[in-house]
Amino acid sequence: MNAVTFAGVISTLMFLGSNLPMVVQAVRTRDVSSYSRGYLVMTNIGNAVYTVYVLSLPAGPIWLLHLVYTTVSAFMLLLHVWWTPSGASGRGGVDEGMDDFDDFEDFEDVVVAGFTVLSTATCA
Repeated sequence: MNAVTFAGVISTLMFLGSNLPMVVQAVRTRDVSSYSRGYLVMTNIGNAVYTVYVLSLPAGPIWLLHLVYTTVSAFMLLLHVWWTPSGASGRGGVDEGMDDFDDFEDFEDVVVAGFTVLSTATCA
């Protein structure tokens, strides 16, 4: 393994290590009120566009890094949509947002819609 590939692998592992606690805490507490929905949306749009560039590169650590980053960003956006009430300014936790998504089928629709948007953007 050359130095560049090694640096890519280390970078990917560091990213995983730094984002895992955020995702675990969000799932454990069901509180995503500290995240801005605008930020999460823009991050996902940016990831979709950046995917075009990443796919033009030879397979390597950047593909894994981008896959993980895109997955984490999409997951956090889906949690924010699910656990934040509609019309809220981005503040609010699961108790306030569950009126909008009363059952699992609603969450499943959000997940399917999110992945449909991401796959459409990345395959275009």
